Amino acid sequence: MALTLDFHPDAEVELDSAIEWYEERSPGLGNKFFDEYLAIRDRILANPEIYPVEFGEARKAAFDKFPFVLIYFVWEELIYVLAIFHTAQDPEKWRERMEGL
Repeated sequence: MALTLDFHPDAEVELDSAIEWYEERSPGLGNKFFDEYLAIRDRILANPEIYPVEFGEARKAAFDKFPFVLIYFVWEELIYVLAIFHTAQDPEKWRERMEGL
């Protein structure tokens, strides 16, 4: 089964913003953040149910070296990334996005 990865538009912005923020703080750190995202993405694509269910059907993958989580859904052959957000943020921010799904 070939899985497809898709993003909520806000999740794409969150990923880009986090990379930019870390890169501005320390050159190369944005790349390390992106590399960690890629490792999580690859684990999800290899085994979509690897991370625990957090809310409803949403799963949560925590970054190892950064205070971020990736929230996603598994729908048949689609992995849908709902949010990539800092753990200090209110989780209602991403939960509100679920209303339109």
